[in-house]
Amino acid sequence: MAVKLKYGNTSTYYIPGIDGGLLVDTDYAGTLPAFYKALKENGLTLRDISYVMATHYHPDHMGLIGEIAKQGVRLLLFDVQKDSVHFSDGLFRRDGLPFIPIDEDKAEVISCGESRSFLDSLGIQGEVIHTPSHSPDSMSLVLDDGDCFVGDLEPFDLIDAYEDNAALKRDWELVLSFRPKRAFFAHRPEKALREYTEIFSSERISFVEVSESLVDDYLAMVNDYENVNRFLGGSKTAFTAEQEILWVRSKLDRNDTVFSMIEKKTGAFIGNIELMDLSDTEAELGIALTAKMQEKGFGTEAILALGAYAADKLGLERVYLRTAPFNSRAIHVYEKCGFKEYGRTEDHVFMEKLLKQPSL
Repeated sequence: MAVKLKYGNTSTYYIPGIDGGLLVDTDYAGTLPAFYKALKENGLTLRDISYVMATHYHPDHMGLIGEIAKQGVRLLLFDVQKDSVHFSDGLFRRDGLPFIPIDEDKAEVISCGESRSFLDSLGIQGEVIHTPSHSPDSMSLVLDDGDCFVGDLEPFDLIDAYEDNAALKRDWELVLSFRPKRAFFAHRPEKALREYTEIFSSERISFVEVSESLVDDYLAMVNDYENVNRFLGGSKTAFTAEQEILWVRSKLDRNDTVFSMIEKKTGAFIGNIELMDLSDTEAELGIALTAKMQEKGFGTEAILALGAYAADKLGLERVYLRTAPFNSRAIHVYEKCGFKEYGRTEDHVFMEKLLKQPSL
């Protein structure tokens, strides 16, 4: 997971690798002491950084590169950036700032097409793409885990505010073709990129329609037998993307009461929750959370929120569920949410919660 290093006006990011990592951008010249302090506060040292790249060579993105390169951090330079490396040198000299010019002859120069294999050698899965709408040398780093680092690229939701926006549209079309989940900017808060149809929300969770854009997340969850699928009574046979797409379409076609859960703060996928066999008065609850979102209170919050939705919006009086007897952690959560056991077999524990007094 990327580490944000904010020690001036620019948000810079450390991407960990197998043996050392990649630093994306630095701040202005003269911020070296603050940079070292930010590293220390995040449990890092300069030795943890193998390479540094600049999203572009404006002064607030590359002011420390020459200095840290003198201390062993190597510059990852892209061929389309070579003519821009010294763009800010005169500015730093004019302002009398402590500054060491970059020696590009000592840089690792690659093309965007070579970036995936190079990053893979560092233990980082992703690639660097050319996004020149901000400046001719602007680059974006897109990781396979869904995070992308776009420097000064204008947010995609501001495209319509620009009269001449063709280049910006092309850049975002390229970025979004990688299906990223979050964008990290140099001077703006991070932003969730996927657009969803929200049905309702709780304190930390947005409950949205199931979506084909989440198929990769669904697959990762349902094919995790040890942490998820075995508790749902599933098999070890892996589901395919085609099966998940058909599942999404069938749910939407039938207008089923099923929701994907998205963490509001980060845009991360939490899991799915559903009311099945829905009648006028009752329904069966089903829920699945990804392994990394378990034991964070999301299950409790989701069940309570769906219970309120079932009572207030759907008029249900009772919600029931079944779970495996060995799933003691889930049973504890259900009890915490007000469910009580009303039956048990060798394979299942049956629990229910009365949302309101049954109608006469």
